[in-house]
Amino acid sequence: MKCKLLSGILYGAKDSAPLAKIRGSVCGPEKEITGADGAPLYTSEIKLLDAPAGHSGEVTYHKYALTAADGSCIEASPAYNPEFDPAADGWPLCRLPRADRAMLVLGSALYTLIMQNTQNYVLQNAAGAVVARIVHRGVTGGWDIDAPSTMSAGLVCGLYVFSRYLERENEFLTV
Repeated sequence: MKCKLLSGILYGAKDSAPLAKIRGSVCGPEKEITGADGAPLYTSEIKLLDAPAGHSGEVTYHKYALTAADGSCIEASPAYNPEFDPAADGWPLCRLPRADRAMLVLGSALYTLIMQNTQNYVLQNAAGAVVARIVHRGVTGGWDIDAPSTMSAGLVCGLYVFSRYLERENEFLTV
């Protein structure tokens, strides 16, 4: 399914009718995903897990949750780039380690959402084959999304929200 996301509204490639909508909360990262008719499909949030002292900001102690209207939940676990994982190589001295992937289970299959850069994301299956792509449209704005036709519009929006969460992991906080 080829579609585009503009201002939080998912459209089909040829059809101008909205397929789903993403609405953010006033404060915080929570999002609500609704169908074209406004019926709630999913809510998303970042869950903070219990972390040992001094490790609360690490991505390994976060989970992204996409909860369906029926109560079922899809969780994604963000992770650092394996080449620069602080668990293996220690913390870098001059920068923060880069979080660039999130592992999630859809149905019974394991997938990895990979941030190639802040404008290109791919969803790979366990064999490494690309299943879906999320690509920024450049100056015109919005996102082009290529996903399997079996994936619902609400789930496509959920993957997009997870990609935005993953990008936030690498933001440098200033006070």
